[in-house]
Amino acid sequence: MELMYQTYATADRDDPVVAQVVRKGPSFLYVEVEDVNQTQAVMQGVDIVVPMHDTFYGAREFSVKDPAGHLITFAQQGAAS
Repeated sequence: MELMYQTYATADRDDPVVAQVVRKGPSFLYVEVEDVNQTQAVMQGVDIVVPMHDTFYGAREFSVKDPAGHLITFAQQGAAS
């Protein structure tokens, strides 16, 4: 999986109207991955705000905060122990 973050500066150049909407507040993103442990392993230096845990709905997941304050949860369904 690959995620690309866009800076506000480049968003302003690409589409100023959309850029203003994005600046109104943080978003919450839920991303299902094939291997949540590997996903976490490659995130050295990332601000992990919710440690890896098993959920009541059978997923194993963790959450990070990106530099703009958005919360991104990475989860693997059926991986809970």
